[in-house]
Amino acid sequence: MTQLYIDRLLKNPDAIVLIRLGVGAGGKTEKYIVQSFLTEDFSFSSSADWSSPYDNIIKEASKALRGLSDLAKLFPVIGEPIVKFLGGGGNATFLPFATTIVDYFGTSRPEFSLSLVFIATDSKKDPRREIFKLLSGVFPTEAPGGFMGPPLGFFSELGDVKSGFVALQIGRYLRFMSPPLIIKSVSPKFSKAPTSAGIPLYAEATVSFEFAKVPSITDVRGWFLDMTGV
Repeated sequence: MTQLYIDRLLKNPDAIVLIRLGVGAGGKTEKYIVQSFLTEDFSFSSSADWSSPYDNIIKEASKALRGLSDLAKLFPVIGEPIVKFLGGGGNATFLPFATTIVDYFGTSRPEFSLSLVFIATDSKKDPRREIFKLLSGVFPTEAPGGFMGPPLGFFSELGDVKSGFVALQIGRYLRFMSPPLIIKSVSPKFSKAPTSAGIPLYAEATVSFEFAKVPSITDVRGWFLDMTGV
């Protein structure tokens, strides 16, 4: 029954996770393809930096003026006229409401993790092979002269990723390709139970992804396949 469930799951396009590693220029070729299915619900996160450009300046000024207020208590003849002129006194913060307005200072690159499983459903399926493909996204290549090259031959130029990136599709509802992805970490775990061929019966992996640059809202719209109404 378990084998039948796995076979059906792997043949269901809505359950499949397809990862393309080392995608070439134009996005039409890749070095490796990894296929799996999720073991947990999927989520991702990003955040926008909304802050006031005056925050630090006003806070420091407020501290200084609070010091003047304390000084006025010691020398009221000199200090009180200054404090009144500045509009303070008592427990006033010297922080005008107008200076608290926020402005936009950028958005973080979204990050997310996937929990994947690879199962040796027959003698030709070796879970280690899929784990190796994922590890190629975090370990360096060997460049001439004994130097380390970026994983998968990642190459960017003039603010644009040209090749060596990662693309991902989950079922028929999500596709991450623009902007390209990079792999931040891979944490594999192998089953202690082997197959008759002596390889692990299954392997699990937690894979962390990050976008190579901040997506625009147009990019985000393109992630949701066949979505209408917006």
